[in-house]
Amino acid sequence: MTSWLIALGALASANAAGTLDGEGAFAGANVQVDNDFEARYYQVDEVLEGFEDRAIHNYVEQVNRLNLLVSKPRLSFGMQIDQVAFYANRYILDDELYRSYELLGDTVTSPWTDAFANIEKLYFKKKMNKVEFQLGDSYGAFARGMALNMARNTDIDIDTSLRGVRSVARGSDWQFTLMSGVTNPQQVSQDNPNKNIEGDRYHMVSGGRFERSDVAGVDLGIHAVMMTFDRQDGTGPAERFGSSLDVLTTGASAEAFGVAGIDLYAEGALYDYRSADFFDGDEDAVEPGYGLYFSAGAYPGIMAVLIEGKRYYNTEQVNQYAALQGYELVAGPSLEYERVITEDSSAALNSDDIWGARARVDFSLKEGLLTPYVSLAAFKDLDTGVLHFNEVPETIIHPVVGVEYFGHVAHVVLNSGLRNDIREDDTGQDTQAHIDTSIMLPAGALGEVELAVAAERFLWGENLIQQHDFTEVEAAFSILPNESWVFTVFQDYSDNPLVASTGNVSENVYMAGEAQYTVTSDTTLKLFYGAYKAGIRCAGGQCKSLPGFKGGRVALAGQF
Repeated sequence: MTSWLIALGALASANAAGTLDGEGAFAGANVQVDNDFEARYYQVDEVLEGFEDRAIHNYVEQVNRLNLLVSKPRLSFGMQIDQVAFYANRYILDDELYRSYELLGDTVTSPWTDAFANIEKLYFKKKMNKVEFQLGDSYGAFARGMALNMARNTDIDIDTSLRGVRSVARGSDWQFTLMSGVTNPQQVSQDNPNKNIEGDRYHMVSGGRFERSDVAGVDLGIHAVMMTFDRQDGTGPAERFGSSLDVLTTGASAEAFGVAGIDLYAEGALYDYRSADFFDGDEDAVEPGYGLYFSAGAYPGIMAVLIEGKRYYNTEQVNQYAALQGYELVAGPSLEYERVITEDSSAALNSDDIWGARARVDFSLKEGLLTPYVSLAAFKDLDTGVLHFNEVPETIIHPVVGVEYFGHVAHVVLNSGLRNDIREDDTGQDTQAHIDTSIMLPAGALGEVELAVAAERFLWGENLIQQHDFTEVEAAFSILPNESWVFTVFQDYSDNPLVASTGNVSENVYMAGEAQYTVTSDTTLKLFYGAYKAGIRCAGGQCKSLPGFKGGRVALAGQF
C-alpha cells in the first residue's frame, strides 16, 4: 500500500505544479513534472509441483517514474524519483511463506520487502555568460563516443549518468568540457521486469575535451578520459578516486565541410590499459587498444553519398565491468544495420578486432518525397572470443536496399537486405535475409491505418553447440480513427532456439492488443494485453537482451 501512496502522491504533486512564488533564486521559475506510471500483470508458465492447475507464480509489478524540472533562463534543478513494487508474488506452502520472485537483491536496503523507492537522478545547473556548471547527475559524449559515450539510451532501457560535476567554458571559437564523478546506472527498469535489484557499483570517470573551430577551415577536438572500476567488491564512490588508474583513453577528432564538395570527419582513440584484470589476469596479454573512424559525405545532383570506415582493436575491454550492469562507457559508430542484429551478429558489433566500411547512396526523387537508397557494408571480424559462435575469423558482406516515401496523406518505408558471415574454414557461413516495412494510408471512416512488419530468415553455419535455422516475424496493425485513439493488434512468430520465451497462442506464436488514448496533449493512457517475444535489441552501438512478456499492462504517462 505504501508504494501506491508514493505513486499517487507523485501524480497529485504533478497536477499542482506551475510556477514558484516567493523570493529566492528560483522565484518565478517554471515547474514541469513528467510522470510515467505502469502496472504489469505477468502470466508465468512455470508451475509449482502439486499445484499444476493453479497460476501460483503470476504476479503484478507496478513502476512509477517521476521527473521534476524547476527552471529559469540560467538556472535549473532536476530530480528523478523511481519506485517499484511487487504484488501477489507470495504464496504459503506447508505453513511457510515463499516468494515466487525477489524484487530486491542483497545489496539494496528498503523499508519494504517487496517495494523500493529511490531518488535516481538529481542535479543543479547554473549558466553564466561563458561558463556552464552542473552539479549532480549529467550525461556526456566526446566526439562520436569512442573515448566516452555516457548518453541515455531509452530505446533499450539504459540510462546511466555520471554523478559528480560537469562544467563547460566557451569562447567565440573554442569550447572546453570537463566531467568528473562516478557512474550512476538506472536501478529500476521502466519498460522491462525488475528482479533482484542490486545497489550501484561505482566506476570513476574523469575527463576533458577541448574543441577549436575553424582552424584553417577545420574543426578540431582533443580529449582524455581516466577510468577506475569497481571489481564487484561493493566499495563506495570515494574509494574509486583513491584507487589506481585502470584505463586512460585519449582521442582526437577533425571535421571539415565542403572540401571539394565533400564533408569529412575523422576520429581516433587510444586505450591504455593499466591492469591485467582486463585480460583475465595475464600480465603478458596486456596491450593497448585503438579505434579509428572516418566518414565522407557528398551531394552530387539528386544523390546523397555517405562512406564510412572503422578499425577497432581492444576497444571493448574497457566496457567489461560496466557491461556486468548492462551498459557501456565506450561505444563507437557501429556501421551496422542495427535493427536486425541477432545473438550471433551482436558479437561482430561488439568485436574487439574488426575493420570494415559501409557506403550508402540515397536518391531524392519527386521533390524529395520519394527516396530510394542502396547500401553495402563489408567487415573483417578477426575476433573469435567468447561472444562468438565462430572459431575462425569471418568476412561479413551486408547489402541493403530500401525506399522511403513521405507524402501528404501516406507514407511507406521499406528496407531489405542479405547478410553473409563467411568463415575462413569449411564450417560454412551464417546467412540472414531480412525485410521490414512500415505503411500508413488513409482509410475513410476508419481514419488512418498503419501496418508495420519485420521478418528474417537465419541460416546457421556449423557450431560447436549447433542451433537450428530459424524464422522470426513481427507485425503490428494499427487503426487511428482520430487524434485521440489508436488501436493496435500485434503478432510475433519465432522459432529461434536462443529466444527464452514461449507464445500465448502456441509455442512460437504471440498475439497481443493495445488501446492508446490521448487524454490531453500531454497525457496518454495505454492498455495492453497479450504477449510478445524475447530477443536482442541494439541501438547506438549498444545491445541488450530483452525478455518476453505475457500478461496485461496499464500505462499512464503525463506532463504537467
